Amino acid sequence: ALDADVFWPEVVRDDRFLMSNGEDDAAIMVTRTMRVQDDGSVEVVRAPEDPEAAPDFGARTVLARTLEGEVVVRFNQASKIESTFDPASLFLPASLEAGESVERPFTVDAVGPRFGTGTGEGSITVTGHGTQGVRTPAGDFEAFVFSSESSFQIGPATISRTRRAWVALPGNGTDASDGEMDLPGIVAEESGQTVKVFGIAFSKKAWVSVLAE
Repeated sequence: ALDADVFWPEVVRDDRFLMSNGEDDAAIMVTRTMRVQDDGSVEVVRAPEDPEAAPDFGARTVLARTLEGEVVVRFNQASKIESTFDPASLFLPASLEAGESVERPFTVDAVGPRFGTGTGEGSITVTGHGTQGVRTPAGDFEAFVFSSESSFQIGPATISRTRRAWVALPGNGTDASDGEMDLPGIVAEESGQTVKVFGIAFSKKAWVSVLAE
């Protein structure tokens, strides 16, 4: 099982990832900063070293913990769409077993280009897939894999998002020279976003990132 506490940071931390959208040959270096806010929420900012070369690689997410220990998304800004969730959208259950799926509804108030602005209803399903070894430039990790699929409708637009993440497990992050590493949570990720308007594909984007150091 994956415990949400593995992901929740106690101090400010910066991790660097190599990120690609599958369209360019060269991966872009990005920094993911996780910072605890005064209200107890966590701000996660993903910033490319060259914002002009990779404008779609930047993102900002605000996470919170529920009384039950779940990690939920209050706010997300990515791909020119700002989404505020109330009730919040599930990011990770307090505990997720391999083979288990958890579904939650949410309400979103979004601001974006053209058809991306308005209020809508949606749902997200988070699924656990068990453990898998993953090799990254930062080292080899034994990771728990989980995925999420969400969809919400705003007027004639339907926005669908997917994520598949590899989360380093305690005691299994190793480096060839240093032994135990400070576990960074997510060490590899695939994500995507599709926007359809009146059922016709309007835009489709995908990203892959791996821990660099």
